[in-house]
Amino acid sequence: MDNNNHETTRPTSQQDRRAAGLAVLEKLDQSGDRAALRTLLADMAPDFADLTVEVAYGDFWARPGLDLAQRELVTVAALCAMGRDRQLAGHIKSALAAGIDRTQIVEVLMQMAVYAGWPAAVNGLLAAKEVFAAHPGPTADGHHTFHVGTTRVTVVSDGHAYLPAAMFGGGIGEQQVAELLRGRGLPTDRVRISLNGLVLEHDDRLIVVDPGSGPPESAYAHGLAQPTQGRFLTHFLAAGFDPADVDLVLVQHGHQDHWGGLLTADGSLAFPHAQVGISEAEYLHWRDVGDFGKAQVPDDVAEAARAVGRELTAAIADRVSWLVDGKEVVPGLTAVAAPGHTCGHTALRLDDGGETLLIGGEFAHHEVIQLAEPDSYVVVDADNQQSRQSRRTLLHQAATNGWLVHAYHFSWPGLGKLVPRGDGWQLRPVAFS
Repeated sequence: MDNNNHETTRPTSQQDRRAAGLAVLEKLDQSGDRAALRTLLADMAPDFADLTVEVAYGDFWARPGLDLAQRELVTVAALCAMGRDRQLAGHIKSALAAGIDRTQIVEVLMQMAVYAGWPAAVNGLLAAKEVFAAHPGPTADGHHTFHVGTTRVTVVSDGHAYLPAAMFGGGIGEQQVAELLRGRGLPTDRVRISLNGLVLEHDDRLIVVDPGSGPPESAYAHGLAQPTQGRFLTHFLAAGFDPADVDLVLVQHGHQDHWGGLLTADGSLAFPHAQVGISEAEYLHWRDVGDFGKAQVPDDVAEAARAVGRELTAAIADRVSWLVDGKEVVPGLTAVAAPGHTCGHTALRLDDGGETLLIGGEFAHHEVIQLAEPDSYVVVDADNQQSRQSRRTLLHQAATNGWLVHAYHFSWPGLGKLVPRGDGWQLRPVAFS
């Protein structure tokens, strides 16, 4: 059915869209009995008839209250079963942009062999193959590049780690964490986190933000990293950068997975000519105190972290400068105090060409759990009350102003924009292109 000639302007509100859809439907189908349909489905989906009109003819696409990623995955399955290959390709692309990974898409399409037959599944997989080829994800070399204004930004992977899901249950409980993960089709016993460092080519400088866990053998010896971490320098080199060219390294907080990469395996500086920026409170804490505040950390891990803190603060003592809240580090790059995870945790805001990137560090640790429940916290937060306050402040600012957001532990490459959802937010990941 072609309705292209029936609507020349896009309705702006839900009521306008519904009215436009009803008007079109009256012209197309004089016999439609929507009252009977409403009666039939009143106990389960009372607004189904109106929704059908809005979507098909009134251009009301987004269903309030539904998770975008779930909706796209269901749509991919339905279009595959129906043999709508052209539409299927478009929704596979949308599913990728909504944060569904390729494995999930492939699994759903393979399952269609059971419910819709082998031909449907094969056609669906071929459509997905074309989309994946046209819209590649992060490179095999562990880096992904984009621009903020004229600034070239490269996300460099330090790898990933697995943490017990219970670690994320502060303030909401383990059951709520499990429900949030289950709702996105994720394992409920453990959480995979990415480690996403950044390289900024900005203001004629080469700037590294959080150089990762450091040499694997060193990190493992301290018991502060997993075998899947410690890849930053390898991927940094693969992206075509030279450590000797780095002018400035910015450390958002002093945990092993963020600043261990300041040193090489032999203890020398990984970026020999670079100044190092960190908040004064953070530096002094790890030099002189090194405790974890209210965080629940095993004694051996706490002692290892203190040893790393003493080692790293000594190594950078002759080249350290302070990140000060509200002050520009370099033109266009501003420090933003975001304490709580640690005493001196600092976010960064990059402004260039009318575009803004919030480099949040660990202002939030997981895009599913802590965006949906911003008052939750991880058990390794030094001051969970402060961390929740910092998180809400930054999330609200980013969502209100439409900033692009980067978070160190969000799913690779850790990028997206925020939209309100209930009492929290939802991440709309940036599509790879």
